[in-house]
Amino acid sequence: MKKILALGAIVSSLALMAPSSQAAVGSNTFDVTASLTSACTVGAFSGALAFGTVTAFVAPSNPSAITSSVSCTRNLTGVTAVFDTSAGVAGSSAAAASPTGDGLLSNGLRYTITGALGTAAAGTAATNASIGTADIYTFTVNGAMVAQAGTCATASCAGTQTRTVTLNF
Repeated sequence: MKKILALGAIVSSLALMAPSSQAAVGSNTFDVTASLTSACTVGAFSGALAFGTVTAFVAPSNPSAITSSVSCTRNLTGVTAVFDTSAGVAGSSAAAASPTGDGLLSNGLRYTITGALGTAAAGTAATNASIGTADIYTFTVNGAMVAQAGTCATASCAGTQTRTVTLNF
């Protein structure tokens, strides 16, 4: 009887170690999809395109260039820029990597601007540990002004004009 009990205990312990066919689970695969809409964002400019004090009939020095950081979807090609336009107040060339434009300050001084979208610094690809980074361009704006009279009823008149740059992609 002891042999039968011992054999029964061994069989029971072996049954506990064997995988149970009842523990099996079903599995299947599925797809994960997303449709990406590419985009670019323009950061704040480094300051105003400032001509400083301009004396009538004397061409001022060209202002220091201003820059903005542009972030775009990785590997996006064909990015161009264009300045805003407004009848008689501001104009722009067609969208280009180096757009040009002109404008008229509120004190009657006419100016020209040129932009340059630099070469992209490549971003990084996403991985299991990181979401990756965008491609980064530097957009630079330079300005020029010729000698002119301007419009001012007093000894000094400050002039301003707000401009917008738009990216196309």
